[in-house]
Amino acid sequence: MRILSAVSVVAVSAVVGFVKARALSRRASSLKDAIIILEEAKSYIAYLQLPIADFIKDGAKRHDLLAAAEENVATRELWRDGWNKAVREYRGFAASDRDILLSVGAALGSSDSAGQSAVIEANIALLSQNLSRATEESDKKGGVYRSMGLYVGAAIGIVIL
Repeated sequence: MRILSAVSVVAVSAVVGFVKARALSRRASSLKDAIIILEEAKSYIAYLQLPIADFIKDGAKRHDLLAAAEENVATRELWRDGWNKAVREYRGFAASDRDILLSVGAALGSSDSAGQSAVIEANIALLSQNLSRATEESDKKGGVYRSMGLYVGAAIGIVIL
């Protein structure tokens, strides 16, 4: 019975460590995707000059965040609400990432295409900085979380035995 308890503790601790490490890498992955979305939006606005709701609908086929936004969009007039809700609920972003993406949603559609492109470009730069920090954090802390989960579980398992 003690052996089973010890093995269970080691397994649970290891899983917790891996989950924490995965959350760090998920943020970096989500930021990469957000940057791609903004780059696509910039091109969409500059060259196609179609409504943002159409961009969300078209991009939903390629990006989970836009798919979530599309699900939230009831009418063309409410695309901003759908975007904001999707950004707030999307896993993988830190609060600072959400703030940047919410500001993009507030700016899109509120000026001419050159103004919107400038706003997008500035926010891509901010997200790129966040991506750099997230990647560094994932590289440094991810291994620590995985190792600590396993080692703490093993230590507790030894104590149980």
